[in-house]
Amino acid sequence: RVDLGPGPCPSTGLDHKGTFDTFNVLTPGIYCVSISRNQSGQTAAGDVNLMKGIWVEPRTDEVLAYKTIELESGPQDLEVHFFWDRFEPVTLFYPVPENINCRRGPDIVCDPLKIPLAGEILPIIARDVESEWKQTSYEGELCYVYLPAVQIDEALAQTASSEFRTEDLPFFETQPSCPTPTPAPPEHQPTSPTGCAQYTDQRSCIAAKCNWFKVNDTTSLCIPY
Repeated sequence: RVDLGPGPCPSTGLDHKGTFDTFNVLTPGIYCVSISRNQSGQTAAGDVNLMKGIWVEPRTDEVLAYKTIELESGPQDLEVHFFWDRFEPVTLFYPVPENINCRRGPDIVCDPLKIPLAGEILPIIARDVESEWKQTSYEGELCYVYLPAVQIDEALAQTASSEFRTEDLPFFETQPSCPTPTPAPPEHQPTSPTGCAQYTDQRSCIAAKCNWFKVNDTTSLCIPY
């Protein structure tokens, strides 16, 4: 999808195309052309998910890339080029400072799948577009940990084990939502006796204006009149 907007970038709303196509503009002026990586593109090797790469012209880590163009009066053809490159595989090896839940999906409602332990080295292989969730492979399974980028980068800077940082990670694809867990029913709690039944001796029973009833030689009850 490619969008056309009025005025300088960022701007959208005038027109959009489902493919890399042509916009017909009648009014001279300033316009913004933008394109998203959240789609597939065609290469000589076939379709490719653009989220598995980065915009190199213009150079940006963002999902959207923009170019501001100016159209003068009169007929003219103006080509606007955006250049994209596939990510080289990048893995960050993060020393886990304390036990952390690695969940089935990038959301706190997702059940923990694994628990990497303090002192282990966790391979971080991808990041979320909009949040601090990171994708990892732990004990042979993909799972997700919530780790702020600054926390990872500070740890890597101390170890000097990698020239890469969190911003060099590719983005992982949108994951299906995890079902919201159903709250467990509250456990039954025994209730304390109320009213006259709460009194267990004759003095307090009578003081509460209740009737001290003798059941037998060993048992008495405090009951209402």
